[in-house]
Amino acid sequence: MNEYNTDKKYKPFKIPDRQKAQESGVSKVQPQNRHYTQMSLSDGLFYEIEYDNSPFPGVGKFVLKSQEIVQPQKDPIRELFYRMRDIARQYPIPDSYYS
Repeated sequence: MNEYNTDKKYKPFKIPDRQKAQESGVSKVQPQNRHYTQMSLSDGLFYEIEYDNSPFPGVGKFVLKSQEIVQPQKDPIRELFYRMRDIARQYPIPDSYYS
């Protein structure tokens, strides 16, 4: 009946690269040394991956197809809508106005 002994003592496992919190209990977030490189997307060239669904095993391979990003034509009604929406976000009407 004593199969499950709940009185076992376990030793803590230290997690590497983790610093202890300050003595006051407030932890300080420290930036990690990561270097990110900025990429330029000025060429506008992206790739679309298509998978071949062949019924034969081992035949299906993916094929890269270049795809150019085309800017949509300017729509004056949509531009006006976006401007009006931005104005509404800047000057919200309080809820008590409707009551």
